[in-house]
Amino acid sequence: MDAAGIDCSLLSLTAPGGQGKTDPRHAVTRAMQVNDELAEIVAVNPTRYGGFATLPLQEPAAAATELERCVTQLGFHGAMVNGYTNIRDADTG
Repeated sequence: MDAAGIDCSLLSLTAPGGQGKTDPRHAVTRAMQVNDELAEIVAVNPTRYGGFATLPLQEPAAAATELERCVTQLGFHGAMVNGYTNIRDADTG
């Protein structure tokens, strides 16, 4: 980062992320796990790293709750939303 002149980098889970999960309950659980792990990584060097939350968009109410938790409790800067969300099976997005 220093060699490229980058002072701070925002980290997030890439596609398909939580949006690739077909079971909504698993998506909620996995999003929370991923966000907790990312918060641990950011905490090692918070002046150089920040985080974008992964959200379980298969369950909108849970996604809103997770975003609030990530911003208010984990210190994330927002969320990363990929271009699709699977709903019930891999062919429905």
